[in-house]
Amino acid sequence: NGGFTKVWLSLKTVFFPSIIAILVWFWQRIHMLERKPVLLEKMLLSLG
Repeated sequence: NGGFTKVWLSLKTVFFPSIIAILVWFWQRIHMLERKPVLLEKMLLSLG
């Protein structure tokens, strides 16, 4: 049937752009700050 594959691909299709949008938003919020990004913020972006 391929039910699992269809569900898996649909979930990846939905979540991938969402995660990219969240990471872009987070990166913009960090750069709005006066200070440089700390290690935790850099690590969140690299692992995101």
